[in-house]
Amino acid sequence: MANKYYVIRDLKKQYAKLLGLYVHAERKVEKAKGLKAIDAATTEVAAAREQLRRQMDAITATIQTSYDPNWTPKGIKPIRPTVTGNHGDLSAAIYRTLKTSDDPLSTADVIQRVAELLSLDLSDRELKNHVRSSTTNLLKARVRDGLVVQSERPTRWSRAPRPTPVAAASANTLPTPWR
Repeated sequence: MANKYYVIRDLKKQYAKLLGLYVHAERKVEKAKGLKAIDAATTEVAAAREQLRRQMDAITATIQTSYDPNWTPKGIKPIRPTVTGNHGDLSAAIYRTLKTSDDPLSTADVIQRVAELLSLDLSDRELKNHVRSSTTNLLKARVRDGLVVQSERPTRWSRAPRPTPVAAASANTLPTPWR
């Protein structure tokens, strides 16, 4: 059987993710335009929140009945849901895009290809702004690391060339006391 500590830790993490989804569910209503759209979004959010509440109650019951009867979710902070998938998906898609490209790409081209790879709907302005700022920040950080090359205006991005390995023959040309 799994260690009690790790089971409770994983259940708490799952609870925090569900709580984050619960807290951020209202955004769908905020984005709705028109009375019918707001009503439909409100009904959908209420149903989603009810399902999330049932899942959180099930996690609470599991922890209390199987592991710690005094446990309460009061200290759990919500984990904000990510908009681009799992952690690292966006950067992996950016690297894949640069790797498969023969020519340097503009930021808009990188964003468009990444959106296709991750099946993102860029018609949502908030998501598009998030992807644009995340992509730009990641590319600039990788320029500092030497993994990506940035051209001057207009800005184009490409993968940095791999360093050539030192040939074994040239490494052995140094004078040694045994020669």
